[in-house]
Amino acid sequence: MGLSPESSNTSMLGLVTSSNLIQIYIFWELVGMCSYLLIGFWFTRPSAANACQKAFVTNRVGDFGLLLGILGFYWITGSFEFRDLFEIFNNLVYNNEVNFLFVTLCAFLLFAGAVAKSAQFPLHVWLPDAMEGPTPISALIHAATMVAAGIFLVARLLPLFIVIPYIINLIALTGIITLLLGATLALAQKDIKKSLAYSTMSQLGYMMKKNSSFYSMSLWGYSRGSEGPPCQDNSSESVSPEFVKPVGPQIAYVSFLRDQATRSSSENLIGLLRSE
Repeated sequence: MGLSPESSNTSMLGLVTSSNLIQIYIFWELVGMCSYLLIGFWFTRPSAANACQKAFVTNRVGDFGLLLGILGFYWITGSFEFRDLFEIFNNLVYNNEVNFLFVTLCAFLLFAGAVAKSAQFPLHVWLPDAMEGPTPISALIHAATMVAAGIFLVARLLPLFIVIPYIINLIALTGIITLLLGATLALAQKDIKKSLAYSTMSQLGYMMKKNSSFYSMSLWGYSRGSEGPPCQDNSSESVSPEFVKPVGPQIAYVSFLRDQATRSSSENLIGLLRSE
């Protein structure tokens, strides 16, 4: 347990600093492996075992599409490096030297990987069940960092997607459906952690729609990461709001810290964006 969160954070760091599609895919799979192991931390529970299997299968669907998309763009451009890939691809499109249908298919396969990882409709079904893992892990990985990997991938590959109108429209449509569906389902949940999962899904839909809102992504990460601790039930087995025991000053203190974290992150980011 002590190594798994560190491994996940290391994989995410490698993912966001990758300079080519091969590195992206390697760290992408490492992030998925860490997620699978952490969801199934309490593997003796049938619900946790089923949840980690669902997450594994759903993400493999997206990962298979991502791999095919990477190979397709390598076949088109002959390079995995982002700088060369974008330059060569833009020149080919400008000179009308590519098969538009094949390019659209490859871009769709790349986007499928992001859809699965960031719990976008229709591959969102794994995220609510992923809350079967330990609450700190759910707050850190499945409600703050790991699920943003798909958003990052779309942002990183935006120079490819932006010249393919059908894909840009698909990204916007997927984000709209996801944000509405997630917000609606969150209202109907009695389980606190599942409610956070669906609200996370809704926020990811916003980020996919507005693709690459650094302010939204960072502020949401602070907020969701600090919402996790209050969801830990100290003594009862239920995480339903009506059964969670009040803890007096403790919950007030945690709520205060959460508010301060959100407020400070908001003010700092606003200052950063203005300075740019």
